[in-house]
Amino acid sequence: MARIKGSAAGGGYSTAKDLLLFSKALFSHILLTETLTKMVLTGKIQPNPEMENIRYAYGFGVHNYDSLTRYGHNGGAPGINSFFGVYQPVNYTLIVLSNYDPPAAERVANNIHSLLINLA
Repeated sequence: MARIKGSAAGGGYSTAKDLLLFSKALFSHILLTETLTKMVLTGKIQPNPEMENIRYAYGFGVHNYDSLTRYGHNGGAPGINSFFGVYQPVNYTLIVLSNYDPPAAERVANNIHSLLINLA
């Protein structure tokens, strides 16, 4: 039985268009003030001590590369998989939604991610 709405533990759903609107509203400070946006996006926890370039903020993974920072999240369950990432300072939003098991969306996103990192 399909869930009617998502929850904090998962089951969220969206469209690529709505995720893009969310990205634009967050990073242009329409959703939150600049101060609150910075607070939400600042990495606070380092989940893996061996990977110093990755932190977890309030609901966002923060991945630092040489000249780019990617803010985002991915997720999945049987039959669904998603990737959402915003690359700054180039202001590029990458959204991949899939009706296939993980890691279908992440595979596509990782290929595009490699191109973005190499272009930066």
